This record gives sequence, structure tokens and C-alpha cells, in this order.
Amino acid sequence: MPSFRATAEEILELNRVRHLLFGIYAWEENGEEPYRVQEAGSGILIAQEHGLMARHVMVAFTNLDPQFEARRRSTRGVFARRGKSDDILKTAIPAAVYQENEGNELVQWWPRVSWQSEDTDISVLVMKPTTAAAESRATKLKYLEWQLLPPHVGAKVRVYGWPLPQIDVRAGVHDAHVELWMRPAIVTEHAPILRAHGFHEFPGYVLDKSLPPAMSGGAVLHNGRLIGIFTGPDYVSALWPLALMRYPLREDFFIPFAEHFDHGVIPAVDWDRVKGRAERRDCEQGDCLRKHVTLAM
Repeated sequence: MPSFRATAEEILELNRVRHLLFGIYAWEENGEEPYRVQEAGSGILIAQEHGLMARHVMVAFTNLDPQFEARRRSTRGVFARRGKSDDILKTAIPAAVYQENEGNELVQWWPRVSWQSEDTDISVLVMKPTTAAAESRATKLKYLEWQLLPPHVGAKVRVYGWPLPQIDVRAGVHDAHVELWMRPAIVTEHAPILRAHGFHEFPGYVLDKSLPPAMSGGAVLHNGRLIGIFTGPDYVSALWPLALMRYPLREDFFIPFAEHFDHGVIPAVDWDRVKGRAERRDCEQGDCLRKHVTLAM
């Protein structure tokens, strides 16, 4: 069970979202030798069998699959390379999604598709429940409303994730100590296009505190709505760049993420302020040859 000091308002919110929150990790098959998991992150379920996590965490998972070595300069990482947005690469990376247990029953999912935004530090997961408790929970979930645009400077947000997991694998047995965190924070700065070239080269906003590894991919909430995906150590990826994303539900069928907003599958209170405005523009810095996502006026 998660443990922390919390206000009544925070406890109410946690009770609303706890069954949507998940941790994710990948491991290396190591025979009988004990292996401590190195690559892990957090995420949130957003619609039926769909979740979000951090792109950079999924890219780190590819270190466990040698076929990705030739694609290290990809801007999309796991399943596509720059200039080939529909280039699917199948992988056998061992990965698992876990949630808070249902009594003594494990709640686990299998990420069958991971697709990375080329515009921001977010990956979309298409997942299947792999335990009876996960299948049962999936029929009862109530997903969050979204706010695509960042909250105002000075706004109070809450970050949810599974930091500092201790997961050991030996002979197919996983021994894990994990803990769900909720941490309040205040928005101190907006970055409408990017914070800086390099790791934070996408739109988002800055928080007044840093949080530990594996919180990456965690849900950021404001007024009960999903309002970002945590990148770290104090930066949050804005959600609106997903308006330009396409991803595969299966190998031969891609869907624009914006259709989820159009059809109300994902209710976004400010979709009318974002729809049709997201675009990619050449960088204004002379030595950068990339395009960056921005909102047209």
C-alpha cells in the first residue's frame, strides 16, 4: 500500500486515480544469475487498454535488444526511425506493467505496442491484461479528463509515479519492492517550444522541485485532470503535441491520436483551443536542423 502524508483533498484524488497508475520495467534474461532491473518508469492508463509513459524510458529499454543498435540516431526510437513514421520494428524486449495489487492478486499487463511521439517525451502503449485481477479491473476503470495546455505559472499540480523500484530477477522469478508516490509541486515556468536543446527539446513546463528516477512517465494532475507526463528531474511534457501523433493499433492500421479528442474517447476540456493549431516549424537557432512543434497563433 502507498504511504505518505496527505491532505483530505489529496486522498480523494488518489482514490480516483490509483487504479489508473502503473509502473513499467524491462529486464535482461540472465539465466540463473541474479539480475537487478536497471530500466524502469511510470505511466497512466488513459483509455481502454491504452496508456502513456515517457519516451526516453522506452528508448532506454531498447538497450536490451541488439537489433536497435543500427537505429540509435532515430528520433522515434523503439518502432520507427526519422523520415519513416510508419516503420514498425518488432522486438522481444522482456517488459512488464504492474499496478497496485487487488488484495493478494497481481495486477499486470503486457505492452504489446509502444509508439513514440516524435514531438515530445511521451510514448503511447497499447496493452493487454495478463492476470485475472487486471482483466477484472479493466472493466471498471473510469478514465481522466484531460487539459492539453499547461496550467498557469503558480498552479499547484500533483505528480504520481513509482520511483526507486527494487526489482530482482532470477531464474524467471521477479522479487519486487515498489512504492507509489504522490508529490505536490508548483509550476514555475512555461516552455512553449522547448526548454533547451538536448534532453528537454519539446514543449512543457518546469516545477519547483526535482523528483527521483523512475518517476519519469508519471501522471501530472491539476484540478483532477491529466495535464502532463513527467519527464524529470523537474520538467513536465505538455500533452497538446499528441495532436500530431499517429500510432498503430495493429501492424496494418494506424490511427491519429487527435481522433480520440474529436470523438470524445479522451475528453479534453480545451481541445477547441488546440485543434488545428499544432504544427512543426524549422528551429530558429541557426545550428539546429530539426523542426520543433509549436502552436500557431
